[in-house]
Amino acid sequence: MGEVRQWVGIDVSQAKLDIALRPSGRRWQVSNNEAGWQELVGELAGFVIAGVVVESTGGWSEGWCRCCNARRSRLR
Repeated sequence: MGEVRQWVGIDVSQAKLDIALRPSGRRWQVSNNEAGWQELVGELAGFVIAGVVVESTGGWSEGWCRCCNARRSRLR
């Protein structure tokens, strides 16, 4: 049996991103800036991702979305 695919939920604020994985239940937080986005891409690279759901609040999610799209080959 293969790895369990994870759904990623991201709650966005100006200063931080709150991340939750399902079904694993893992939760963590990163800064909503380039360093935090890089950290998040690195963390997600260790999982099989079924999909990512991002709350788009006030445009604060745009940087993360650009970063994710540019590096999506690292996300399985």
